[in-house]
Amino acid sequence: MDRNESVNKLSLPDSHLDKGPAPELPVCASPAPVLPLSSLPLRSLQLLSLRYLLYALMPLWLFWPAYLAFSGGPLYVFAILLGTGAFALVVTYDRAIVLSDLGLRFPLRFLFEARFRLFRPFEQLVEIDFREGAYGDTSALKPEFITFVFTDGARISVRITELGRAALKNILLALSLKCPDLKYTPALKDVDLDLPIEADNLGWLHPSYTHLWEEEMSGRFSSTSFVPLRPGDSLKNGALKICAQLSFGGLAAVYLASLKGQTVVLKEAVLPAGASPALRQKALHLFRREAEILSKIKHERIVSVIDSFQEQERNYLVLEHVRGLDLRRLVSAAGPLDYIVVFNIVQEVCDIVAYLHSLSPPIVHRDLTPDNILLDSSGRAFLIDFGVSATFIGTATGTMVGKQSYISPEQFRGKACPQSDVYSLACTIFFLLTATEPEPLSRIQAESLPLAVLERLPSHIRSEIITLLSAMTEQEVSDRLDLMQVKERIKLILAGRAGVQEDG
Repeated sequence: MDRNESVNKLSLPDSHLDKGPAPELPVCASPAPVLPLSSLPLRSLQLLSLRYLLYALMPLWLFWPAYLAFSGGPLYVFAILLGTGAFALVVTYDRAIVLSDLGLRFPLRFLFEARFRLFRPFEQLVEIDFREGAYGDTSALKPEFITFVFTDGARISVRITELGRAALKNILLALSLKCPDLKYTPALKDVDLDLPIEADNLGWLHPSYTHLWEEEMSGRFSSTSFVPLRPGDSLKNGALKICAQLSFGGLAAVYLASLKGQTVVLKEAVLPAGASPALRQKALHLFRREAEILSKIKHERIVSVIDSFQEQERNYLVLEHVRGLDLRRLVSAAGPLDYIVVFNIVQEVCDIVAYLHSLSPPIVHRDLTPDNILLDSSGRAFLIDFGVSATFIGTATGTMVGKQSYISPEQFRGKACPQSDVYSLACTIFFLLTATEPEPLSRIQAESLPLAVLERLPSHIRSEIITLLSAMTEQEVSDRLDLMQVKERIKLILAGRAGVQEDG
């Protein structure tokens, strides 16, 4: 169930938090914070109406102001024509649909159809309509346009042949991930997306949506023989239904799912076919043991483990779903964060992780990264993941699995301890301050931080912040700070004190 506590310890801009329906998506009111993932250029500027014809002719108006200037025409006419011509050049140059993690940004030529809002978050998209200009029978409709319909009634129609099959596939895959409940008219299974692939010289293909998805997934995972589940797949005799893929890579995937009407997060881990029987059995034993331990954790800021099971030789954890935005996506959208915001978040994380370390036996998170720290709509920090899947796969393969820039030297050697989480937390602080990954297996020092970041830090606490990060990333466990020492030093930094208390 979603958390609804009323405590508000940290306020962040609403534009960076998800308050809408699943899946977890931040709301963005303008294109400014968008981090583009791909730019999909339209193949041609075919004129769809007289308005587009005028757009295409507008660059010629740049010659008119010059004529008026020499003929002594009114100055205001000169200014109007010059501005119109400049705008026309921008319109004709802007030919790409930008697909990002937050939404879609359409070219300027669609300014009127988009009702002057060219960037549209995924959550505003309510329907994809293929009926405009379509022909053929109802069982295999051949669409000419793909029309995006939004909550405010805006309808943006793009000619499919202008997109090309690769771009159309990217859009459909993105929509399946970000908008699992999106309405398609007609249904995708009744649409024949018959598009040429000029670059590959493969002639005409007739892929259905399912084939597009299978093709993309098999291409990504053919080397590991691991193909993630698709939206609509079900487990546990239909009780658990996959709604969307949240992330996938290597031999693991994370899904948004529905369990008897409750929105949950499903983690999937798959053992490689080449693992020895002994290692496979050991890995499975550890997975079950850790799932049992995690299911007993009761903390308001740690997602609950609802269930764990094995099906078709794949292992699953069912986790509580908390709406919000993870720190990696926050930094991707907003850039490096102010040190005050960073340390307010880290103080909360210290309390959460300290609870884990206080248990008997202590629980080491082992995956304390920006991806696994989430802020809800009130700005409160949650831990949303543990290193269970990484440990499970690593045990079976005899290798170290994880985000190498955040792994401590002892964890890299397979000897994780509570101080390993301190090291990972320092690396997370580094990322939040710089928007760059830290150097793996190294101690953070002054020269590790970009000059621009150092200049943003107040001069009277700059050295204290560097000293803190260095002490948290000491290579020897015995030299590293513990969480309570980290929290005390952060309090001093936030209080603006000059000087850091000596350990001991």
